[in-house]
Amino acid sequence: MAWAAILGRVPPQTQLTLPDGRTVTLRRHPSRAQPDNLRAWDAADELALAWMAGDTEGLLADDVEAPITPDGMEAAHGRTVLVNDRFGALAVGLADRHPASWADSALTWEVTRANLEANGQDPSAAEIVPASQGLPPVGVAVVKVPRAKAMLEWQLRRIAVAALPGTVVVGAGMTREVHSSTVELFERILGPTVTTRARKKARLLLTRVDLDRVDREVPGTSTHEAHGVTVVAEPGVFGAGGTDDGTELLLANLPAVQGPVDVIDLGCGTGIVGTVIARDNPAARLVFTDVSDLAVSSARRTFERTLSGQEATFHVADGLSACADGSADLVVVNPPFHQGRVVTDDIAWEMFGDARRVLRPGGRIVVVGNRHLAYHAKLKRLYGNVEVLGSDPRFVVMASTRA
Repeated sequence: MAWAAILGRVPPQTQLTLPDGRTVTLRRHPSRAQPDNLRAWDAADELALAWMAGDTEGLLADDVEAPITPDGMEAAHGRTVLVNDRFGALAVGLADRHPASWADSALTWEVTRANLEANGQDPSAAEIVPASQGLPPVGVAVVKVPRAKAMLEWQLRRIAVAALPGTVVVGAGMTREVHSSTVELFERILGPTVTTRARKKARLLLTRVDLDRVDREVPGTSTHEAHGVTVVAEPGVFGAGGTDDGTELLLANLPAVQGPVDVIDLGCGTGIVGTVIARDNPAARLVFTDVSDLAVSSARRTFERTLSGQEATFHVADGLSACADGSADLVVVNPPFHQGRVVTDDIAWEMFGDARRVLRPGGRIVVVGNRHLAYHAKLKRLYGNVEVLGSDPRFVVMASTRA
């Protein structure tokens, strides 16, 4: 199906004007309706695209000499690599460079291709590189600064390892995300760094990689023990620092599962929940699925480290898109309720509805969530029934049965 047909009439908030005057259409999801108050880009994307196009007027103080210039970047060897380009705005704007988009989210992979196609560009104009894979040799890296400092450090170290002589890095973030500690991190890992003046509350960090200071050792996975499971976590994965209180309550109230049943750990994170189920019932057939490539890599490592003789299936996918109708007896999920800085129940609604599709008649969905999210009302509406399995002052574990 052509993505242009899905996009239909385009409201104004999906129109981005590029530095060369072209107007492109960008959406946050290839098929899902987009809230009016959310865009698929921010001012940091616009500023990075402007810099890459040579629009530097007024960005640097008179007494500041930038370590890199747009003209100098044209001479850089290696690939142009985009990091954390969540909705493909940079990929669309820089498609003529045939960049590599190094991204963790399967949704980013999908929406980047969709936005390229919707704007008359080849979906393969940007090569998708999953976050768990190594980077190609980097000539220019454009990095959207993530909220998590640990994730940024890991990404910068990966870039440093893939750097060539002359590699340059453009960091882009909103002013609330770019602090003195951010600049120090760029300088410590990559080399001398300057920041631009703010434009529309966005700022750039400009760096030329100093190969003499690059540490070739990249931080690896972390491990911890919980519930008899060796939890292995890639950087930035939910639960990497330890089992959160909601998951603890879920594990304490999991329904007994016996025999050769099909179980899906939806939004699996480190995979601790599915691994506990598989350990307690070796006959169960487990599917681990998460939109995060690093999460699924973590879940696979957790499962294999703890249950080396057992097998499971692993999907990097948006929700349950990789799972067939009527293929599961049990779905367990701790739904995320943030998209970036926005609190939303859209993800939970989609997960609950998709679980109804994949559950067999008599199958159950087990959910943990904060009390204030009122998931019980959503489950009741979708399934016609809901049962509380356990609760504490902050969290509730609920179950619904597919009719």
